[in-house]
Amino acid sequence: MDNLINNIGQVYKEFRKSKGFSQFEASYGIISVSQLSSFEKGKSGLSAKRFLSLLQNINVTAFEFEHAYNHTFHSTDKLLYSMQISDAFLNHDIGKLKSLSQNLDSLILESPHQTKYKLDKISLEAVISLLDDSYTVKKEDIIYLKNYLLGIKEWGKFEILLLGRCTNLFSTATLSQLAHNMISPIQIASNLHYTRHSIVQTLLTLISSFLEKNQLKKAEQFITYLENIEISEYHMYDKLTLRYNKAVLHYKQGDKTSLSEIKKCQEVLEFTSCFKTSTLINEELKAFEK
Repeated sequence: MDNLINNIGQVYKEFRKSKGFSQFEASYGIISVSQLSSFEKGKSGLSAKRFLSLLQNINVTAFEFEHAYNHTFHSTDKLLYSMQISDAFLNHDIGKLKSLSQNLDSLILESPHQTKYKLDKISLEAVISLLDDSYTVKKEDIIYLKNYLLGIKEWGKFEILLLGRCTNLFSTATLSQLAHNMISPIQIASNLHYTRHSIVQTLLTLISSFLEKNQLKKAEQFITYLENIEISEYHMYDKLTLRYNKAVLHYKQGDKTSLSEIKKCQEVLEFTSCFKTSTLINEELKAFEK
C-alpha cells in the first residue's frame, strides 16, 4: 500500500510540474501545501474526493492520470491491452493472441479469485476462436461470462469492450438482451464521450454479427438506434462502418443496387489507407457477387 501511495503521488507531482502549477496553486481550496507535499513524497494518502479535486486543479482527467500511471510503472494498461488484441486480430496473429492468453494464465494462477483476469481470458479465447475454427471456448466459461454481463447494473468501458469481443459466444437473443441493457437510458456512464464511443463500436460489431446470421430485423433496429444518436463526425470510421452495415442490410433485404454503396465504402477505406479493412470488405463483395 505504501508503494502504491508513493507511486500515485509521484505521478501527480510529474503532472503538476509539467503543467506549470505550483504546490500552492494545485492544493488551493482542497488541502494545505504541506499535505500536498507529503502526498507527493508518498508519506500520506488522500481520500478519493480530495484526490479527484486535486486532479481538477491541474486540469488532468482521471483517465489521463490512469494511463500515465500505467505507462510509468508498467501496470496493466487497459487501452494498450485492447489495442494489442485488435491489432493481432486484424493481422490474424493467433500466436500473439495465444501469448497474451498464456500471460493471463500466469496472472490467474497468482490471483485465482481475481474476476477480471478470468473475464479477460474468456474474451481472449473468444477472439482466438474467431480466427481458429478448431479453438473452442468452454461452455461453463460462456455461462460464467453471460451471468456476469446479465448482472451488470452500470455498464462501463470494460463491460462494453468485453461484449464486443465475445459476440460469437452468444445466441442472437442473448446478444440483443445484453445490447439493450448496455444502452439503457438509466446508464450514467453512457454520457461520457469515451464510453459512448465504445458503445457505438460494440453496437457496430453486434450489427455485423446479426447481419452475418441473417437476423435482419435486429440489425435494422440497432442501425436505426445509431442513426438517431448521431455519431460524431470526429469518428468518421464509425460513421463509414454504419453506412456499410446499412448497405449490407439493404442488399440482404433484396436491394441489389446497394452493392454500389458497399463499393464506395471500400474505396473510402482504400483512400484513407485502411487496407486491412478494405481487403475484408473486398472479400465480402466477391461473395455477394457470386
